[in-house]
Amino acid sequence: MNVVAESILIKGLFSKGQFLIPDYQREYDWDDSNLLELWEDLEESVPGENYFIGHMIFEGDHKGDKFSVIDGQQRITTITILLCAIRDRFLELGKRALAEAIHNKYVYTFDMNNSAKPILENKMPYPTLQNSVQAKPEDRLEVQVAQKKGEKRII
Repeated sequence: MNVVAESILIKGLFSKGQFLIPDYQREYDWDDSNLLELWEDLEESVPGENYFIGHMIFEGDHKGDKFSVIDGQQRITTITILLCAIRDRFLELGKRALAEAIHNKYVYTFDMNNSAKPILENKMPYPTLQNSVQAKPEDRLEVQVAQKKGEKRII
């Protein structure tokens, strides 16, 4: 096994390919206190300087385009949710070009057949992240009543 460590910006990370959260990972578990801590850290970060979000571990060919999330699932999921919320707010404000740019660069990617696929795909048995958050508002499927704790936290 070849282990590679690198420092990468979020915009670079999300352009590397597709990240899969295996079904054996724990459910999304961040609560309001975790989200508030991240938000406050982002607010206090110095403009123009990089903010260290923490270590993440992915499994896959370093030069490939598919990676399993081994560690950092909570952070990468939260970043995805935040990007989707920003995209949705731009849509509300009538800034469709900005919303589309976020969606097509950080939320979805396109394969060789120009088929859309989420950059972060949750392989757990519920599609809440993809159907209720990553999909654009006009493409969202009706949300079933959340059954699992992870689903409730994502919503």
